[in-house]
Amino acid sequence: VQVGDPFFEKLLIESCLEVMAQDLVVAIQDMGAAGLTSSSFEMASKGGVGLKLELDKVPVRDSSITPEEILLSESQERMLLICEPSKFQRLQAVFKKWDLDAEVVGEIIKDKKVQLYWRGDLLTDIDPDLLVENAPKYERPYSQWNRVHSDQKWLEQLSPIQSVSEKLMSLTRDVRACSREWIYRQYDQRVGARTARGCSDSVGMIVLPQTQRVLAIALGHRPYLSQWDAAEGGKDAVFYPALEMCAKGFTPLAVTDCLNFGNPEKPEIMSEFVAAVENISEACKALDTPVISGNVSFYNETQGENIISTPATGVVGLKEQIEGIPSSQFLTEGAQIYLLRNLQLQISGQCRVSEMREIKGHGHIEFTEVSEFCQLVRTLSQVNGVEATRVSGKFGLAYALMRMCTDELGFAVNNGNFLGENENTQTWFTEQFYEVLFVVDKAYHLDFAKKWADMRKKTGKDQLWRMGEVTANTIQFGAEKPVAVKHYIQAYKEAWGQNFESMA
Repeated sequence: VQVGDPFFEKLLIESCLEVMAQDLVVAIQDMGAAGLTSSSFEMASKGGVGLKLELDKVPVRDSSITPEEILLSESQERMLLICEPSKFQRLQAVFKKWDLDAEVVGEIIKDKKVQLYWRGDLLTDIDPDLLVENAPKYERPYSQWNRVHSDQKWLEQLSPIQSVSEKLMSLTRDVRACSREWIYRQYDQRVGARTARGCSDSVGMIVLPQTQRVLAIALGHRPYLSQWDAAEGGKDAVFYPALEMCAKGFTPLAVTDCLNFGNPEKPEIMSEFVAAVENISEACKALDTPVISGNVSFYNETQGENIISTPATGVVGLKEQIEGIPSSQFLTEGAQIYLLRNLQLQISGQCRVSEMREIKGHGHIEFTEVSEFCQLVRTLSQVNGVEATRVSGKFGLAYALMRMCTDELGFAVNNGNFLGENENTQTWFTEQFYEVLFVVDKAYHLDFAKKWADMRKKTGKDQLWRMGEVTANTIQFGAEKPVAVKHYIQAYKEAWGQNFESMA
């Protein structure tokens, strides 16, 4: 059984970078799907050479493991390297310095064959191209994607929420909304990592060695959006994390994906897969962010029931210097809170999912418009006086505001026309694609609004509202009674443990 270990994976990354920097490696490949099988056969096929592998020399944790299991086991903490014999001792010394094992498990041979041995016996002698270049290609049947019928009046059919603050508190206690600190606190995020912002932030950041440049990563995908419309889910899987990146002043560079789907032999699942991939591709083209890595996982079903199609992504971005990166939380009392919106799509979202209700929505995401909106957000994030930013996502605007609170700082916001024509308080918990919160020092907020107005003259597609300000100790929606912010913070931090303890 594989046990993932992020610390050993970090050691492996650093040691591999070191042996490559010292020119000790001819070729290298990770052991992803199918483990040693895929890495060895692909390297042999692409290199036009053969490989002799002695499987009994592969380090294992369990001595009873069979040759087949050694070939197919998958691990994120192993790499297959090709090294010249004269350089092996130096290579092994580097890995030993990092407390890692490096063992010779085979050699390159002239004939383009992969020969697998087990305790001296030849098990297989096969041309690697049979598995790599000539592997069977499946053409699964699928239908051209038809956009989901949207209901333009769905929001009008919802009754206004009587107490936004009480609704927010109930959501904060939901396992879907509470803190994930229990997961990421189990691994040190900072020792030897040059971490600028850790897992608690909306965007993780590290400072690149010997520079002031900062590399960032943001993850994205809302499965319930793909459940509503696979095409829109594919778009958002790229645009949402890219927008989070831009809100911190970064330029998105590239995308990695993790495409998780049900049984592709079912036409409806294959249709969702094609729709998601096509729209991920178009979104990446709009942002000029190539997909540089990823994986696909099919047949995720139990007793004939498929998982919700989940094309998750990670976007990496770059900023030339660490200065001027907005926080994700409130910093000073009295700072002004602005909402910037470019409305493409509106859905009931995660809030309705948590209530076990049908997802409803209207609209669709336009590639060019969102790409331009990302550029606008990146520019505004660097305006003088911007203290904090956050992209509104799951559970909507009220939840995004709560996530910006600290133990001492909350907010007071009005029920303005950003809630719609009738100022329906349900809008606090619906999801608008896309909107970003900007928190601006009160001494600079008029300059910020003017900067946006000057930029808006070029497009005229975006809307900006000043919706409130940062306050001390309380949260307040409109004319509702203020509630102590500490109650929300406590619920957010404790709900994960409480939810799982109740299942025990």
